[in-house]
Amino acid sequence: MLEFQKNGSPHLHLLIDRWIEWKWLQTVWQALGGGLFVNIKFVDIHRVAAYLSKYLTKDLLLSAPKGTRRITSSRNIQLLEKPPSLYDWTMTRVPILALFDRYSAIAQAITFEDTIGLVGFNIEVT
Repeated sequence: MLEFQKNGSPHLHLLIDRWIEWKWLQTVWQALGGGLFVNIKFVDIHRVAAYLSKYLTKDLLLSAPKGTRRITSSRNIQLLEKPPSLYDWTMTRVPILALFDRYSAIAQAITFEDTIGLVGFNIEVT
């Protein structure tokens, strides 16, 4: 969960299902611009709901800048049962330029970055 301190600095609350080495987590957090401080706490599975409810208030949810994802979960954690999908999804590694060449005629919301080039686009599938 993304939370903002009174000074506006963001920090994260993570619930994970396995041990992560503190030093590795601190190194990664610093590389992402998060600073030096990393605090790891064990939360008993029976207390997870109480821990989460402390942070899921309307005020905290509305405190994040517009467009900021406040809450997410890992692929292997299902908080709610997912309805069956109408589609079969497959992860395929294809260069974005190859996809753009194929779908450029129907591409929308094309995004470029100066140093990288093409970073994204949308297509409408009917």
